[in-house]
Amino acid sequence: METKKRRTLIRISLILLIILFSMFLYRIGKTHTLLLDNKAVTMEGVSFAALESVVVKAGRYDPVEIYPRERGMLTTKGPRQRITVEVYNKAGELSSSRIFRITTKEEMILISLPALVADHPQAISPFTPPGQ
Repeated sequence: METKKRRTLIRISLILLIILFSMFLYRIGKTHTLLLDNKAVTMEGVSFAALESVVVKAGRYDPVEIYPRERGMLTTKGPRQRITVEVYNKAGELSSSRIFRITTKEEMILISLPALVADHPQAISPFTPPGQ
C-alpha cells in the first residue's frame, strides 16, 4: 500500500507542476495591443496639447513614429513592457521613459502620449472597442 500512495502523490504533484508551468507560459506569451494616441486631450480639467513628432519604442519591437492627431499601434508580448517616448519639437529633444505593467485581463491598452509625457496618472487606460 505504501508504494501505491507514494505513486499517487507523485502523479498528483506532477500534474500540479504541469498546470503551474502552463499558467506561467500563458502569462509570458500573452500578446497585448498598445494604442498610442497623439491627440489633444483633457483629463481631470487639465488640457494636454498634441506633441509635434513622437517616436515610441517598446522593448525589442520596432519603433513607431506618430505625428499630431494620429494614433499608432504596437503589439507586444509579455506581462511587462518598458515604453520609451521620444518627443522631437522646435525646443529640441525630450526623452521620457516610463515602465508600466499590463495585466492579462487587458488585451488593449490606450496610451495618451501627451498625458504620458506630462506624467499624468490616467495616461494609460484599458481600451474597450465601441459596441462592447
